[in-house]
Amino acid sequence: MSILGFGAKKVSEEEYKKVVKQLEETLKEIYEMEKCYNESIRTLKKEIDKNNNVIDNLKTEILSQKNQYEDAQKILTQKDKDFHELEMENISNIHKIKTLKIEKSAIVDKIQAMNQDLAELETKYSALHEKNKDKRKMIKSLNKDKGCLEEKIEALKKKKSTLKKTLKEVKEKLNECEEEKIFFIKNSVTSLNKTVISQSNQTETTDLNIDLYEKQKDSPTREGSFGSVCKVKHIKTNKIYAVKTFTHISSLNKIQMEVNLWERLQKLPGKPSSIPNFYGSCEKDSGLNVISIHLLFDYFPCSLKNLLDDYKSKKSHVALNQIVLYSKQLINGLCFLQTMKICHRDLKPANLLLDESLNIFIIDLGESKEIIYDCPEDTKKELTVTGSLKYFSPELDEAFYKQKDTAHFNPFKSDVFSFGLILLELGILEVPKKDNDVEIWENFIKEAVEKFDKFYKGLVKDAKEAEQLEILVQIIRKCLRTNPKNRPDFLDLYYKFQQKFRIIDHGVLRTQIIIGEKS
Repeated sequence: MSILGFGAKKVSEEEYKKVVKQLEETLKEIYEMEKCYNESIRTLKKEIDKNNNVIDNLKTEILSQKNQYEDAQKILTQKDKDFHELEMENISNIHKIKTLKIEKSAIVDKIQAMNQDLAELETKYSALHEKNKDKRKMIKSLNKDKGCLEEKIEALKKKKSTLKKTLKEVKEKLNECEEEKIFFIKNSVTSLNKTVISQSNQTETTDLNIDLYEKQKDSPTREGSFGSVCKVKHIKTNKIYAVKTFTHISSLNKIQMEVNLWERLQKLPGKPSSIPNFYGSCEKDSGLNVISIHLLFDYFPCSLKNLLDDYKSKKSHVALNQIVLYSKQLINGLCFLQTMKICHRDLKPANLLLDESLNIFIIDLGESKEIIYDCPEDTKKELTVTGSLKYFSPELDEAFYKQKDTAHFNPFKSDVFSFGLILLELGILEVPKKDNDVEIWENFIKEAVEKFDKFYKGLVKDAKEAEQLEILVQIIRKCLRTNPKNRPDFLDLYYKFQQKFRIIDHGVLRTQIIIGEKS
C-alpha cells in the first residue's frame, strides 16, 4: 500500500510505519517530559512553601531579637545608672577607709598599752608562782598531819567497837531488870486512864472500862505489827466500836505518842470528816506482869484494800466520781494533819477505812510524827525509814535499799507520793513497777498515769466529768514526781485545787491553818 499526496513523494508502507513508530516514541518522550515537568513544578511549589515558612520564622525571630535588643538596651541603661551609684558609693567607702585607718592607728596605740600591762601581769604571775611553791610545801605538811589524823580515826573506831560491846552488856543487864521496868510502865500508864474524849457533836461520854465491851464474832481480828484491832459491842448501850489493843510493853513510847496525837485531833474544832472519832484509851492488867492498852474508835466495816481486792477479783473498776470523792476527802484530812504539823508516814489502802456509805477515813497513826516546824519546800528532817515498801517514795526507797535506818527527807512530801500511788491504784487496780534507776521508774509511772487517763476518758459522760478527770490526772502527776523538790505537799494541793475540785470544809480548814500557825 502506498500513500499519495499532492506534490509528495511516494512513500512506501515500511517507511510509513517507521515514521509512525518514531512519532509514537517522540510522543512518549514528550509525555515523560511533561510528567517530569509537572513533578518539578510540584517540588518547586513545596520548596517555595517551605521557604515561605522559613521566611515567616525568620521574621518572627527578627521581631523577637528586636524586642530582646530593646530589653537589653533598657538593662544597659539601668546598669549605667547602677554603675554611677556604685561609683558614688565607692567614693563614700574611700572616705570610710580613711576614717578606719585613723581608728586603726588609735587601736594599735591601745594594744601597745595593753602589752605593757600584760608585761606587768606576767611579773605579778611569777611572784604568785613563787608563793604557790610555798603553799605546796604547806600542803605536803598538811598531808602528813592527815596521815596522823587517819591513824587517830582508826584508834577511835576500835574504841567505838569496844563501846558497842559494853553497850550490849548494858542491854543484857537491863533485860535482867524486867520487874523494875514493869513497875515503871504501870506508873506511866496511869496517865492513860484519865483520857476520855467527847465524840464530835455529841454530849454523851463513852465508858472506857474494857470489860464492858464484848468482842463480836462476825468480824475477824486484824493483826498488826504492834497490836490488833477487833469489833466490839458495848454491853449496856449495844453500840458498836473498834478496839485497838497493844500488848507489846517495849512499844509504850510509841503507844503514848499515838494516843497523844488522837487526843489532840479530837480536841480541835472543825475536825474533817475523814478523821475518825477517838473515844479514849484504857489499860488492863491481865496478870503475870502482862499489861494491855486499849484504844476505842468508831467501827468501820471494811478498808480501801478490801474494796480494791473485791474489784480485782471481779475484774471491775472503781467509778470516777468515787475516786474524785476519795481524793477530796483525803486531801482535806491530810492537809488538816499537816496544819497540825502531823505527818502520817504509812499511807496505804489498808490504813484507809470505809463506812457503809463508802466515805473514807484515815487511821493508824502509829508511825506518825509531830514535826515541830512548818515544812517548806526544801526543808528536810532526819527521820526513821518506816512505812510500807510498796508505797515508799523514791527518797525512802533509796534509803531502804542502802540499808539505812534513818534518812533526811520531807515527810509530808513523802506522804504525798504514797497518796498519789493510792489514787493511781484506785483507777488501774495496780501500783506501777519500781526500779532503782529513777528515770526507768518515772517511765513506769508515766505509762500507768496514761493508762489511767485513757481508760476513764472512754467512760466520761459529760463535760463536768471530763473536767474532773483532767484535774484528777493533774493531781496524780504532781504527786508522783520523783524529785521531792518538784513535788507538792498537802497544803499546796489544797490551795491549788480547792476551787477547781470543790474540796469540802474550806472555811474550817483555813481556821485550822491559823490555829496550827499559832500553836
